[in-house]
Amino acid sequence: MIRKLVFLASISLFIFSCSEGSNSSSDHNSSENGENQIFLQEDEYTGLHIAFVEHLPETDEYAMEISFKENKSLDDLYKAIAIGKAKVSYTNDVEYTRYELPDMLVNQMLDTRFLTNVHFFDSNNRDLGKVEILRYEYIERPLNETIAVIVKGDKKLKNAFYGIGGLEERIPEMKLDRSRRKDLIATAVADAKAKMTEMTSEQCGIGDHYFSLVQGWNDANFETTCRIYHTFKDETESVVNWEESEIIMKWQPLSVLYKGKPILLISMGIMWSDAFGDNVFVFDGKKYVPVESWGKVEN
Repeated sequence: MIRKLVFLASISLFIFSCSEGSNSSSDHNSSENGENQIFLQEDEYTGLHIAFVEHLPETDEYAMEISFKENKSLDDLYKAIAIGKAKVSYTNDVEYTRYELPDMLVNQMLDTRFLTNVHFFDSNNRDLGKVEILRYEYIERPLNETIAVIVKGDKKLKNAFYGIGGLEERIPEMKLDRSRRKDLIATAVADAKAKMTEMTSEQCGIGDHYFSLVQGWNDANFETTCRIYHTFKDETESVVNWEESEIIMKWQPLSVLYKGKPILLISMGIMWSDAFGDNVFVFDGKKYVPVESWGKVEN
């Protein structure tokens, strides 16, 4: 199997609410103006787990990717499955098998520290409510595998897009602005069109922050380019850059800030393959970096 391009980690973040009374109905208006967001500070610690959500239609359940403990890996899990320590919960006998992981393996191998009080959110950052965790599974596909927490299906989760675990308070809703501002990325789009056979761009704003994704690929020489631009107070800068084979499958600015900028949840993949995975990017004061580059999970 191809190893995933990126690997989601349960991440250590520092969370601080910048206003009191965050459960009041007035929060929605103030949060949309960027006045009542969740800010991350280094003086108050808690853990958050952030990942995209996948619907599993065969059982009407939901999966959210989790990570291994620092000293464990897929090889360890393969060995356990090979000797029958995990039972098949679903298979279509061709390309898709789900293994239910017993408590013993979960406790030994998986990082579940921040899977308390898990909430799902839609693509507009609206909180769909707390979810019920049923079990943990290894989901095997031909070119991709996932270690996931399985969540009970519910009609309120129909539009679930991502989840956050480890919450100690409600995250204010900050809807995304999907309007297009082509002037911000005109040069980047023209450059991508000139170099690549295919090009795509997406834009969205959150509070006073506006993000633009420009990426392209060349089928002839297998080159790709990927840029995320951040605009704040009429200043635009490139904050995420790739020039290898990675492309972004989906992305989401969250209603959570670190060093004054929203956290980005990004699903990245290798072009011309099914290898993909989630990662969390935070602003380190100069640029956006993946969490594993920003700091390791604290014990």
